[in-house]
Amino acid sequence: MKPTWQLLYILCGVHGLCAQNAVLTSGGKTSSGSGSVTYSVGQIAYNSFGNVNGSISQGVLQPSVTVTAVDDSHNQEISCVVFPNPTQASVNLRIENRNLENISLLSD
Repeated sequence: MKPTWQLLYILCGVHGLCAQNAVLTSGGKTSSGSGSVTYSVGQIAYNSFGNVNGSISQGVLQPSVTVTAVDDSHNQEISCVVFPNPTQASVNLRIENRNLENISLLSD
């Protein structure tokens, strides 16, 4: 087989490959004693399957997201200057208000 035909077959096969993508507004998971269902709100296209017992729609699901609250009531305003900018190896840090009790500096 000529290389041109092989390339044509490969390009036709790659054209049919698609990944899931959707911009959804909301979603969630509902469960009961008989099972659970995850749902997405705002999905435009889907596939639906059904029989006399019920129906199900196949589509894009939103991943589970866990939000951890942060207590920011103890935040204080600080004013600092980092110099020189740009730098290659090290920086100097000057903090203007020194009434802070605990300061942590993290770097790579």
